[in-house]
Order: sequence, then C-alpha cells, then structure tokens
Amino acid sequence: MFIHSNHSDFSVRMKITYLLLAIIPTLLLIYPLQILHIIKFSNSPENQLIEMPLLVTFYQNLFYVLLSTFLLIYVYFSREKYKIPIHWLNHFTKVIGILLIIIILSNVAFFMIPYKILSEKIWIPTWQILSETGKSMQRNALSFVPLIMLMVIVTIMRAIIKKMQFDETASSGQTSGNFGSASWATDHDLEKMNVHHSDNGSFVGNDSHNRPIYLPISNKLTISPPGGGKTTASSIPILLSHDGPVFVFDIKGELWAVTARYRSEVLKRQVIVIDPFGVIKNEDFSRGKSALLLQEYRFNPFDWIPTDKKERDRMINTFSASFVINEGGTITHFDENAKILIRGYIDYMMSLDPAQRNLTTLFHLMSESSEEAEITFNQMAQLDGRAGAAANQIKRVGSDERGSILSTSYRQIDWMGDSNLQETLSESSFNLDEFLEGNMDIFVILPEDQVQEHNRLVRMILSLLMSMIVKTSPHKLPKKKILFLLEELAQLGYTPDVEKCIEVLRARGVVIWTVFQTLSQVEMFEKPDLFKGVPLKQIFTNDDTKTMEWIQTLGGKKTVLTKTFSTNKGDSRKTFQVFGNTVSSGDGESIHETGVDLIPINEIRELPYDEQIVFLHGTKPIRCKKVRYFEHPNFFGKFDINPLETRNV
Repeated sequence: MFIHSNHSDFSVRMKITYLLLAIIPTLLLIYPLQILHIIKFSNSPENQLIEMPLLVTFYQNLFYVLLSTFLLIYVYFSREKYKIPIHWLNHFTKVIGILLIIIILSNVAFFMIPYKILSEKIWIPTWQILSETGKSMQRNALSFVPLIMLMVIVTIMRAIIKKMQFDETASSGQTSGNFGSASWATDHDLEKMNVHHSDNGSFVGNDSHNRPIYLPISNKLTISPPGGGKTTASSIPILLSHDGPVFVFDIKGELWAVTARYRSEVLKRQVIVIDPFGVIKNEDFSRGKSALLLQEYRFNPFDWIPTDKKERDRMINTFSASFVINEGGTITHFDENAKILIRGYIDYMMSLDPAQRNLTTLFHLMSESSEEAEITFNQMAQLDGRAGAAANQIKRVGSDERGSILSTSYRQIDWMGDSNLQETLSESSFNLDEFLEGNMDIFVILPEDQVQEHNRLVRMILSLLMSMIVKTSPHKLPKKKILFLLEELAQLGYTPDVEKCIEVLRARGVVIWTVFQTLSQVEMFEKPDLFKGVPLKQIFTNDDTKTMEWIQTLGGKKTVLTKTFSTNKGDSRKTFQVFGNTVSSGDGESIHETGVDLIPINEIRELPYDEQIVFLHGTKPIRCKKVRYFEHPNFFGKFDINPLETRNV
C-alpha cells in the first residue's frame, strides 16, 4: 500500500497517516456539501425560499462507512506484517467509533438546522420545529442504515481486539515491549527468511501450513529424550539429502542401514563402514545391500603418520592425546607422563618394519614384561626425538612412580587388546585422502554395550580427521560442507576432540551436528557453552527440569497485557488515549503490562510428539512440525528399512 514506507516497523509517521486517513475523508465527505446548502438556504429572501434541502444522504453515509470499514480491516490484517501493536489498533478503533458518534450527532443536527433557519425568517414555534425534524428523519431513515452497520462492525472489532489483548500467544510486538519483546516466528517471518526453498539448506520440518522448512547447514545441537525422534526426524533426513562428505558415529548401525544404499548408488559416494564387531553382518542389516556396501573395511591410523619428522611429531601428538582420557576429569601427573610414554612408543614404532606399525604392535609393546620392557627402553634410548626422551624419562623416575606411570599408560591402551579391534585396525583398505577430496563417507559403528569400552576408537578417528583437515590447504577441501554427525555423543564420555572440532573447523567448511538427551549431558563437557552456543538448536519434547529451564531462558520474555478489577469505583475513566500503555475506567477495571516467559515450562513438557522448537541465531524461535523421513515425499524411495524399527512394529 502507498501509505507504508520501506521500514517494516510501525513508525510514528504511519500512525499519523492512518489517523489522517480516518479523519480527513470523513470531514470532506460529510460536511462541505451540507454547509454550502445551509449558507445558500439562510441567504435566500423570505419570498424566495428555496425548497427545504436534504442535508444528509444515504450515499454519503454509505461511502463514509465503506471507507472506514476498509481502513479498519486493512489495518487489522496488516498488524503482523507492519508490527502494529494491538493497543494502538484498539485506540484506532476507538477513533473510528468516536468519529461515528460525531457523524450521527451531526446528521441529527443537519435535519434540524434548516427548520431553525426557517423559524427565524417565518416564525415557527419550537415544538413544530422538533415535529418537522422528526418527520424529516423518518422520511430519510434509510440514510442512517450505513451508520448503524458501521456501529456493529466497530463493536465486533472492539470485541476481537479485546480478546487478542489477553491472548498469551500474541506477539509482544502488539505491546510496548518494555518487559521483553520475544515472540514466535510468524508466517511472514519465515517467508522473509526464505525458509521454504530447498537451496536454503537442510530440511528441518514443516510449518503450520505443511510447507517444508529449510535452514542453513551449520553447527547444530539436538536435544531429544530416548525415542523422541532425533534419528527419524533429524539424522536420517540430513543423510538422505546432504550430497557432501559425512563422518557418522552410528551407535546402533541404523543410520548406515537406512541411508548407505542411497548414498552409494544414487549420490555415487564411496561409503566406508568401520564395524569391528560385525553389526552389519546381521541379516536384518545386510538385507538388500550390495557386496560393495558389505565389504569389510580396515583402518590403520599409523598409515597416515608422515615420514617428515616435523609432520610426524605433529601427528604423534594428535594420536597420544586421543588415547589418553583424564581419569577423574582432571589432568594428573601420571596422565601427562602416560602421554609422553605413548608418544615415545609411537615414535619408536616408526623405526620398525612398516608391517609392524599398527595399534596391535603398540599394545604388545606396552604390555611387555618388565624384562622385555627394559630391552625396549634401551632400544628407544638409542634413538633421537620422542622415543629417546620417553625412554630416558622412564629410566630416571623411581620404581614406585615408574609403576604408576606404566599402569596409567596401560589403562589408556587396554582397549587395543580386543581381538575385534586388532583385526579392524591392522591395516588400511581405503585411502582416507578421498574423504578430504569430498568423495567418501565414513560410518563408525559400535554396539551399545561396547561404546564406553572403545570410545577411544572414535576419538582417534576424529582427531586424525581434524588434523588432516587443518593441514590441508583450504582451496583443496571439498566445496560442499563436511558433516560430522555424532549421535548419542554422551555415550562416548567426555570427548575433548569434539570441542576442538567446533572451535577450529568451522572456517574450513566443517559442520558438527551433536545429539544429546538432556542439558546435563552437554554440561559434562569442559566447554559446554560451545555446544549451547551453536547457531542452530533443535529441541524435541523433554521433561528434564534443567533442560526445560534452559529452553525457557532461550525463548526470552514477552510483554503481555493483564486486567485487574477494583471495588473502588471512581471518575477516572479515560475516554480517549491513543498512544498510552494503560487504560483505566471508572468501574474499577485497569489494564497494564507485565513480562512473562515466551515458552512456559509446561508447554515444553507438553510439546506434542510431532512438534519441535528450533532456535536459529538472529531469528525468532520457530515452533514447527517434526517430520519423520518415512512420512515426507522428499525421501520416498530413498531409504531402506530400519531393522531396529521393524522390531517394534
């Protein structure tokens, strides 16, 4: 409309424009013609009195009513688009109502004025003036019909607006916002964000009109209780749509089972699965899969330790840090010495035959008897670098301290003794460089009962990938984003490598998607704010108190109107207040503003299963439909049967 500027906010200029449109046309439509008739009639000589003029016409009133009605309806339906406050809309409706009263009184006056003028020229008693006026109004009663119609419309509008004033779901943009301006994203907000186009990013869900919502692919935190739909409504949809390299921690194997065939056969990606416990060999998982997908892949991380001394030391640091988990959550003297010893052993292994450079050899070296270990330390001491330094360090300490260091070191590598892992990690059957070229996906599958015991396997692969990505020239990295999808991350325990990935890899086109069940799981990390501060947060139904309080805080405060009643009646009624925030009436009723949470605790706890709350940096929170992959046409024909879901059917 021509009355709006380029600004979306409801400015003072727009308020004045609306008021002028309500007042000026009324004055121009109703009064000029009547005044001209009165002047002409009053100036006529007594013997040349013209015919009694009809100063109020049906069509004048009808045109006025149509204009006022259009203006009311337009302002009402523009309230979200132009952020028109409800309290101002209420006052604007009052202005229309007051003008209507003035018009009705003016109409009555215009019926009476000609007779009053006539009585001065030709004496007529007052009772006859009133009688003639009443008869004239009866003859022209039709002219009042449009005004009565407008009175009904204004009454209905006032009732609607009054209800909206106390609607807890109303945007705080309808108030002054003094106590907070938080509000849910509206359809208009979503359209401005361009969320309905697939090129905007990843599929998140559907809006209230069942239109798909796509948000930019960025670091994301998903919080969902068990069975909340995180796999079906988040993880699987991204794997069926993202045509870029993915690294997936697949704690049950279901992500691979559902998406691997599509990613291999349709997206033409090399799908690698590191599955030391043979989960995919199960008939339920392997059904319908090609021999290529079911191939047993092996992975020896030492194959990617460079021969260059400086680069070798850098990678050795990476491996040793991923092997050592600080017991008790704090770094101890023995933990640090365990890292030194492990670095020395790995450096020593690089002098051995290439066939011996693997984790099995490292395990055997670090589990030698005292006599064998002494021989190994003597050989290490003959070498420069980390190997010699570690051997000399262990020789210098006393026997008690030496025993503590060796026992701490062994606890950190004990997982390497598992025969399943030794076979998988004995050699490499694929080239990890292809992942950096963008042609490969890597799934790491660990059964639920083995995650805690072998969490260092995932840490090791994560740290290796991170180191390789950081060392690679940015222009050689894939053009499409690299996705790290880490489901049930808390099952791994504290994993500092994930924190490092979030901190350093964003600039290199790496996106980290983490999935937790509660906020407490997030806070087990040393830097929980890294997860809580990611650009995209996806929340499913939750009843954990701490989690709900955090979600409530994220939503912010909004300003709402409340009504109070008083038995002390006075004469303080305010008839007209256009820009105020408080309205009082003589019957003891008052309306004032207060602040409340946009997202009450009970709404989080009672969130329907098919809904979710999404927070995206720089935008209003989005409440939308949660759509499972097998319910959305975007994914029809792309997925295989989930062997874990069919067991529950």
